[in-house]
Amino acid sequence: DVKLPIKRMTFKEAMEKYGSDKPDLRFGMEITDLTETVKDVDFKVFTSALEIGGSVRALCLKGGASMGRKDIDRLGEFVKTYKAKGLAYIQLKEEGIKSPIAKFLTEDQMNKIISTMNAEKGDLILIVADKNSIVFQSLGALRLELAKKFDLRIKMNLTSHGLQNSHYLNIVKKKEDIQLVTIHLQHQWMKI
Repeated sequence: DVKLPIKRMTFKEAMEKYGSDKPDLRFGMEITDLTETVKDVDFKVFTSALEIGGSVRALCLKGGASMGRKDIDRLGEFVKTYKAKGLAYIQLKEEGIKSPIAKFLTEDQMNKIISTMNAEKGDLILIVADKNSIVFQSLGALRLELAKKFDLRIKMNLTSHGLQNSHYLNIVKKKEDIQLVTIHLQHQWMKI
């Protein structure tokens, strides 16, 4: 039996938080908008994205700071398959902050990013800056890839979720026996 009421979210909310109109809610790691936080940062990748009306958004991988450079580079290559130009990162290691973009940030700007991400020592912040469609698609796919790689999905007996203002309504039952019911709805696409 499906528990009522079914949780709902708008298409825009699903895209902004999860990068997908069919979000996997079995784990957190929501996409966070850093656009306002970094609007005054003198870093061409960020400023170029903002000039074209795009955004700067990120994921925080809890406990991910220990990830090696080669693994982070692989994640950068992964997001490029979704047309992202690259992946900036900030590692909050025990010995301090390690990031190739640190030289473009003041201490205050770095602290604001960390605060906005609710990150702490041991975490890894992964950032994409581009047109919204590319940012959502690449971070949404990266979110799912990280969940798979680090087994972040929790086992749930039953969850129901309805997506408003979209072309899908997904009802997902037991993880072991996933049944996906898709109902096509008529709507006008929302501009994000």
